[in-house]
Amino acid sequence: VVKNSRLFHLGYPPLMQALYRNEGKELTAIFKKVKELGVTTSLDMSLPDPNSEAGKVNWEKILENTLPYVDIFLPSVEESAFMIEQKRFYEIKQQAGHKDAVDFYTIEDVEHLARRFLQMGTAMVVLKCAHRGSHLRTAGKERLSSITAISPEKLIPWINLCLWGEAYQAPVFGSATGSGDSFIAGFLTALLNGHDPFTSLRFAHCVGCQNVTRPDAISGVTNHQETLRLMETYSHLPVQISSPGWKRHASGLWKKTSHE
Repeated sequence: VVKNSRLFHLGYPPLMQALYRNEGKELTAIFKKVKELGVTTSLDMSLPDPNSEAGKVNWEKILENTLPYVDIFLPSVEESAFMIEQKRFYEIKQQAGHKDAVDFYTIEDVEHLARRFLQMGTAMVVLKCAHRGSHLRTAGKERLSSITAISPEKLIPWINLCLWGEAYQAPVFGSATGSGDSFIAGFLTALLNGHDPFTSLRFAHCVGCQNVTRPDAISGVTNHQETLRLMETYSHLPVQISSPGWKRHASGLWKKTSHE
C-alpha cells in the first residue's frame, strides 16, 4: 500500500513509546524504509509533558537521526523549541507567564529553528505559529528532488524559499481543536495538487481557519474549490516583520529575499 502512495504522513511520535525509545530507532527505521520505496514523507509532532517519559528523551538526537528521511516537517514553534532549544523554550515560558507563549517568540527565534531542521536533513519545514501565522523554509534543489509526489517542474518554485504566511480571521469561532491538523492537511493537499508555495501556504491557513469556525475538529472544513474561494474572502490577521531581508510579496505573504 505504501509503495503505491504519493505521500506517507505520520503524526505525534511523542505519544508512542515504541517510536521515541532507543533514540527514536523505530521512528527512523519507518521513515528510512518509506523513503527507500520512493515515497514522499511528512512528519507532525506534539508537545510532550516535560515530566513524562516522552518529555525526557533526547529529541534533538531523534530528529537528527530521522529528518534526513523526512521530506516535509510540520511542527509548531513551541514543539520545535522544546525539542532542540530547551533553554530558549523555558526562557519564553517564564517570560510569557499566563499569556500565550507563541507571542513571545521572535521572528529570529522561528528562523533559527527552521534553519536547524534543514541542517538536520529535512527538505522542507513549516513551523506553525498559531494566530501569528507560519514560517516555510526549504532546502536546495538536490534535497527537494526527493519529493517525488509532485513533478520536477512544479518543484522549481519551492527551491531555497523563505516565507511567512498570515493566519486568517475566522468569521465565527467554535473551537481550536484540530486546527493544526487541518492546517497540515490543507498544506499537503495544496502541494499534492501542484499549487505553488505561496498558494499552498494560504490554502493551509484557510483550511485551518475553516476548522475553528465549528466546535468539533472536522465539520467546518469544506472542499478544494470552496477553500480557494474563501482564500479571497476571509481577512488576514496581519503580521508586521521588521527583520532585515523580509518584504511583502505580491501574494500577500512575506518573503525573505536573502537568507542563509
